[in-house]
Amino acid sequence: MIQLEKLKNQIAGIQDINEFFRVCNEGMDSSTQNWFCAALELEKSFDVFMQQLASLDKMTAVKFAAVFARYAFEHVRDEHMEQVREIGMAFLASDPCMDGESIEKQLQNVEVWLKEPSQENKGIVLKGIDPSRQMNVWDEDLFPSDDQMWLWIYDTAQLLSLAVKAGDSEEYDHDMDELPYSWSYKACISRSAHCSLKSIAKENRELAEDLTNLLRKVGAELES
Repeated sequence: MIQLEKLKNQIAGIQDINEFFRVCNEGMDSSTQNWFCAALELEKSFDVFMQQLASLDKMTAVKFAAVFARYAFEHVRDEHMEQVREIGMAFLASDPCMDGESIEKQLQNVEVWLKEPSQENKGIVLKGIDPSRQMNVWDEDLFPSDDQMWLWIYDTAQLLSLAVKAGDSEEYDHDMDELPYSWSYKACISRSAHCSLKSIAKENRELAEDLTNLLRKVGAELES
């Protein structure tokens, strides 16, 4: 995979998303498996990219995924707040939550940890995790339809939070019966990023445009 400094330069000037992934994923680990939810070719490239980035530098990969999650959260807040309220999702930081913390609060916790990765701030991230979630948005009974893709936001911040505590063992990453609590940090990071990508999809999805916008957001963050 491309070196971090070159990667940052590529993101800052990204124009062609396919060329971006070709350059960044060149020489990738051929044993890398895709998540079953990464079904389209661009999704697979994104999945490989995030997994390789996580292997290269965990903190950088968490930061990327956190930027994606913030972008997705703001999209859902601005475009789907009425629907969020209709289903009673614990979405905003001020929303009460019976298990763990709301989506925005989980995201804020990770952002604080990224600025100062202390044990105290890690504890705040762990406190925000829903400790007993048995159903996830990718489960057959919950899988969102094309006109309800914003529902993928449900697991974005939960997976991001789990990435902070997860180990590096990939033993259960591709076991369909295993819950995210047993996934590696690499899987949690890459799959959080996928949830963000899917969260911003419109009914007539423009995948290349969505991916470009996500990565340009990271580029803007790196330049600031």
